[in-house]
Amino acid sequence: MTGALPIRSIAIAALGLAALAGVLLAAAPFVRIVDNALSDGMVSTISPWTEPPDNIVLVTIRETTLSKFAYRSPVDREFLADTLSAILSAGPKAVGLDILLDQPTEAKKDAKLRRVLVAADRPVVLAHAGGRNGLTESQVSYLAQFSDGLMSGAVDLGSSPIDGTVRALITGVEADGTWTPGFAARIAKGNGITETVFRSGPKPLSYYRTADGVPHEFKAYPAEAVGLLPAAWFKDKYVLIGVDLPDSDRHRTPFHLLNGPALGDLPGIVIHAHGLAQILTGDRFVRAGAAWQMLIAVLLGAAAVAVAYLGLHPVLRLALMLGLCLGLWGAVMVVFNRFGFLLPPAAPTLLMAVAGGAAFAHVWYRDRRQRGFIKDAFSRYVSPAYVERLIQHPEELHLGGDRRQVSYIFTDIAGFTSLSEQLDPAALSELLNSYLDGVCGLFLEHGTTIDKIIGDAVVGFAGAPVDQPDHAARTVRLMLALDRFSEAFRAEQCSVGHNIGETRVGVHTGVAVIGNFGGSQFFDYTGLGDSVNIAA
Repeated sequence: MTGALPIRSIAIAALGLAALAGVLLAAAPFVRIVDNALSDGMVSTISPWTEPPDNIVLVTIRETTLSKFAYRSPVDREFLADTLSAILSAGPKAVGLDILLDQPTEAKKDAKLRRVLVAADRPVVLAHAGGRNGLTESQVSYLAQFSDGLMSGAVDLGSSPIDGTVRALITGVEADGTWTPGFAARIAKGNGITETVFRSGPKPLSYYRTADGVPHEFKAYPAEAVGLLPAAWFKDKYVLIGVDLPDSDRHRTPFHLLNGPALGDLPGIVIHAHGLAQILTGDRFVRAGAAWQMLIAVLLGAAAVAVAYLGLHPVLRLALMLGLCLGLWGAVMVVFNRFGFLLPPAAPTLLMAVAGGAAFAHVWYRDRRQRGFIKDAFSRYVSPAYVERLIQHPEELHLGGDRRQVSYIFTDIAGFTSLSEQLDPAALSELLNSYLDGVCGLFLEHGTTIDKIIGDAVVGFAGAPVDQPDHAARTVRLMLALDRFSEAFRAEQCSVGHNIGETRVGVHTGVAVIGNFGGSQFFDYTGLGDSVNIAA
């Protein structure tokens, strides 16, 4: 009737667009920015990672450490050798030296550090970097020479290209055909950690937090105090040596979002400690891939389309749509808090809005066309009350009817057939249209529905489609008004030579079946029953 597309077709189209858009939006920068912000906030506040292993300690080179030397960089190699010797004598499980040895300093001091490293009876992992990290050819060459025969791990950090936040754990890098394990992964090797970890590719970094939403603080000791500390503090521990300076090797982490740079920008050695803890504990931060996002997007798109086509008030449908959105975000947070599984919600939310919005637009357009169709089709023939009812309740436009009490009224002109044979078509049309215009106007004026017009006869009823308790009185008043009009009209026509007959009116109140009767292509809103026949 309205020419609208079937709902199923619209739903299929909306879901197809959702699936296609899922592929496109997964890489959209603004979507990733929203997802990253949500991820950072949850890592800081509701992540499940609150208890890292207690066998990781840091030995940090601070401003107080560097103040003891004639030069700040490179770090004094003899001091590093003595510090490393003291730690090794305590019996650590492994040591990681997050300081690049990429250029010569004083020959004797360099040689001393090299001897300590070669003689170490515990695993010592050196920091490895290359041209990808901004090192010159001479630096790369010296680093390779100094670390020859020693263990090393890539100190690359998984920084986001969008905002520089370190969100990924680099388990290894491949450069110039050579594979180098990541720094944390290399330290963990040999302690139940298999080679598979190294080559599994970058993975989301499970930062450990406190109940206050700040980074967990690993035990950290100033490097200059190592010789004075009890050996038990380092025995069977993973000891990471690196710098903790305000203006060097500090990196933005997810904690930056809610805590700012003071607590959210961490030294590289601390980030490596979080990565090492993740590897040792097996804690997994799983970020849903594109397939999961597309699946959720399609399901939510289907739900949004279904909500749009529900026969509810628009405000209720919008409330349900908002509920779907809030439900998604709530579920994302609960699942992340319980299982460490993150479904980035920005793309599914946007796609739900697009699919739901398209469906809402189609419903609005369909209903607008339907209202226009109803108004155009019925306003000339039935009362404004019925037109308004159909606009508000278009579902009533179905075949079938209801049994109810109504008052039927029939009118026709006596001897009209003979008169029609005497007049030429133009005169007949003018006379009849003028008469029917007046009669139909009175029907509508009295709130009576026009059932049909057959030649000069007009049939109508009161009491349907809207309830009219005074339907009998209405038809009587209409009958009297029709008599006054028709007599005046007859006198007018007789004065110009058209001998039109009297208008006859029949009225009866009784029970009839009122509704739409006909076929799928054409039907009438009319009444059936003896009451109709009696009135006729």
